[in-house]
Amino acid sequence: MQQKKIEQLIEIARQKMATSKDPIHDLSHVERVVEYTREFSSQLNLNSEQKNAILLAAWWHDMARTITRRPSIVWMSFIDDTLSALMLWGKTIQLGLFGGVVGLATRLIFSKSFATGFLFTRIFLKKKNRILLDILQDADQFDLFHQERMKSIQEMATTSKLYSWGYKLTAWWFLSANKLQFKTEMAKSCFKKILFALAQWIASKNVCAWHMETFGKRWCEKTFIRIQRMQSLYI
Repeated sequence: MQQKKIEQLIEIARQKMATSKDPIHDLSHVERVVEYTREFSSQLNLNSEQKNAILLAAWWHDMARTITRRPSIVWMSFIDDTLSALMLWGKTIQLGLFGGVVGLATRLIFSKSFATGFLFTRIFLKKKNRILLDILQDADQFDLFHQERMKSIQEMATTSKLYSWGYKLTAWWFLSANKLQFKTEMAKSCFKKILFALAQWIASKNVCAWHMETFGKRWCEKTFIRIQRMQSLYI
């Protein structure tokens, strides 16, 4: 009975995320994070509760993005995990589920919070479950470099100066070697493939021309250097 309700929670997440107005936090993003999560955890000796909890957390980690009418690159980044955890918690109460898989999944999303994650991790997660948080964080961060998601971010950057600024900020932050730190070996070993695909996409004629026109030659040259430097770290 509990497994059926967990499957129901996953289906609810699938349907809700399909309504997201945020093109970089939509159903396709969540589906990729779920697959990354499954892949990164496949070589670990996790019990059934841990496996189900981390996948449920992956499905619900961006649920808060479904309640906003337009994408937010600033304020939602600080509270989306906390809101998503509360939304999952509320739905599990409605379904009569407490503790176990749903409790651990909720705690994982709370602990993933950008603003309060460190504190919540210390309070909510036992040491044996902190590897689950590492996997979830790596999977979510990993998808930022997926080519389809980068296309969505690029399209957003053409709609307003705010999103254009957000694009530059995101590129600077995540392409700085000292900012991007995967915690699981599986994510590190897989990242070189997706980084290579991203470099090819950015270097393609039309995409490169857009970056040159939008941000200037100097910014583009610095960005390519950052990509090359990061590639050297994952060879």
